[in-house]
Amino acid sequence: MKTNSNVKLRKIGRRFMIVADSDNETSKTHVYELNESAARLWQMMSGKDLSADELTECFCEEFDVAKDVAHADIERQLEEWKRFGLIE
Repeated sequence: MKTNSNVKLRKIGRRFMIVADSDNETSKTHVYELNESAARLWQMMSGKDLSADELTECFCEEFDVAKDVAHADIERQLEEWKRFGLIE
């Protein structure tokens, strides 16, 4: 999985936002708010084509979380982002 090139992660104050331009038209911009964990996951994916397993390994190296819990959460997040067209 990799991030869509029309989508950018932005930090506004203490909040993380994904800003997506539909068909490169600013008039159709969509904004998605992320929690800190989801923002870190997005950062791990940026510029890379990583599988859910690879992302789980990276995530567990950085955070104190059980591998099976992290994998389930990452899979769920990736599916949501895929539905919204944020990742390929």
